[in-house]
Amino acid sequence: MKKKVMYWFFLMCLVSAYGEDPVIGDSIGEYVETHITNYNNHQVIMNPLGWNDIEIYGFIDPSRASATMLQFHQKGKVGFPFGFIVGESPNAYCLLDTNGDGILDRKSVNLIPPFWGVHPKTITKVDDAFFETLNYLYISFQNEDGPKGMNSKMNDFMFAITNASQNLDTPNRDLYYALHSYLNYVQKYPDVGLESIKFLEFTFKERFGGTHAVIELFHVESLINIGRRKEAYSLLNDTNYKDFKPLIVYSYKLEEDPQVKEEKRKQLLELYSEHWMVKKILGI
Repeated sequence: MKKKVMYWFFLMCLVSAYGEDPVIGDSIGEYVETHITNYNNHQVIMNPLGWNDIEIYGFIDPSRASATMLQFHQKGKVGFPFGFIVGESPNAYCLLDTNGDGILDRKSVNLIPPFWGVHPKTITKVDDAFFETLNYLYISFQNEDGPKGMNSKMNDFMFAITNASQNLDTPNRDLYYALHSYLNYVQKYPDVGLESIKFLEFTFKERFGGTHAVIELFHVESLINIGRRKEAYSLLNDTNYKDFKPLIVYSYKLEEDPQVKEEKRKQLLELYSEHWMVKKILGI
């Protein structure tokens, strides 16, 4: 922790105040092209989550640049810029590209490692093992006791996701990293959590031609977390996983028609009264 603070403080001291600062809506590529002519001098800021093969670099040209460019770097891979640190300590802040489209869309006092940092373009190995990961989560949410009923195994499972995300040889490593990022961001940064799961869903569909019940569940929960309940309800209506109990529970929770909601409540009590989410939502 002390090293991270020292990296951060050191970087803040380096940031130049010259030139025009980037703003929300700017293209990172265009800003770099027009404002930073020499950003090869860099300082390692941090290793996200303590990982050894991933580092975040701060590139700076003290004579010209007004902002330090942040680049997510995997050893042996091409680095991806994802934002800037603007200003000087203690008033510095980050401008970040949270969804990987190259556009600055978030201002934050915290440096948030990008969920898309392990980029699909860097992936050379693909297999079906990631389905097993999602299927394990499916079982844990579907059974009556929920994830807590598999607590000891769930801890091992979460550790396995972290390891898979770290390992350079993991097939579909970008999917593991996106899932790992979602699980870490969903509570603290719910909007970033939503972007994480959307990225995971899109990449999963492109690679395997479909989606998964767990991905849809996380998508629904993410929309609920940021108050986009109608979008979540619409997603539930269009789901192909009508038998997935958590989605059935959320369909009840988000229902606005009193008569339909009562019918859904009776269905929950009749068919799923022992399920952990039903007990929680209905208070039984």
